[in-house]
Amino acid sequence: MLRSEPAIANKYKPRFRFCALLLLSSLLIQCSPIPTVERSRDLFVDEPLVIGAQLYTVRDAMTNNIDGTLTKISNMGYQTVEFAGLFGEDPKRVGQLVRSLDMQVIGSHIDAHDLRLRPEKVIAETKALGARYMVLAWIPAEERQNLEQWEDWIKIINHVAEKAHAQGIGFAYHNHEFEFTPISDSSRSIEPFELLFAKLNPRYVDFELDIYWTRFAGKQPEAYFERFPGRFSMVHIKDMSRTNKDIVDVGNGRIKIPEIVAQAQKAGVRHFVIEHDNPKNPFETLQRSLTYLQSINPRSSQRGRQRHGET
Repeated sequence: MLRSEPAIANKYKPRFRFCALLLLSSLLIQCSPIPTVERSRDLFVDEPLVIGAQLYTVRDAMTNNIDGTLTKISNMGYQTVEFAGLFGEDPKRVGQLVRSLDMQVIGSHIDAHDLRLRPEKVIAETKALGARYMVLAWIPAEERQNLEQWEDWIKIINHVAEKAHAQGIGFAYHNHEFEFTPISDSSRSIEPFELLFAKLNPRYVDFELDIYWTRFAGKQPEAYFERFPGRFSMVHIKDMSRTNKDIVDVGNGRIKIPEIVAQAQKAGVRHFVIEHDNPKNPFETLQRSLTYLQSINPRSSQRGRQRHGET
């Protein structure tokens, strides 16, 4: 029997109502003022930078007088330090010294062979130092020639990082330029840096992006912050000469530091570590670089002055 149009309309009215409610709910959600993830990241842009010194910059002074060197760095207004070796010192004593100077140990660069062969020792030393992160900053050239070797390192890093996490220690990978050179095997060609992002466990492994080495390789640091927000715990702040590829004091070179810092903050980065591999005067370099970085984030400068009782 043929049904009348009103009968058909009555039959499907509940379905029409249901679909209309779904559509309305969808529109309300899209228009609601609930902050998006991206918007919440933007809040970091107004936060003061937490500025640290990579102690490789002052390695000779650290060898001769570690207590005096750390005291000078604290007096400059640095909030954190990152170690690149302990110079034969007891990690517990050094960590206590850093904290007594009103600084924190944000990270400690570790040796690749120790990571592979003596991971428990590395974790114990990092914990005794009181470092927030253990950082792998260099893989020997002969151990990164092919993708099989890189896959092996990824397994090692994931395994040790999970163990470190259980001890309350984070893990970060620090790049140089070689991670951006594609490596091929019989089935693929890929940059090791892309492989690391794809296969390192984000639950246990962060990254410490060195903006100088990233630019040295012809890449843009901002692009990685945009692509991988939340994956970077620290950033190495270094600058490149306007006339060649030499490292110069932060603010004296061609790298667009303010733009990079702003993008890093949007990606959730709070810790910025100043470094110079071969400075003529290490302490002057650290002071000038700190002053410049504070100048692009006045709240960081104010916080540093308050820490030392200045107004």
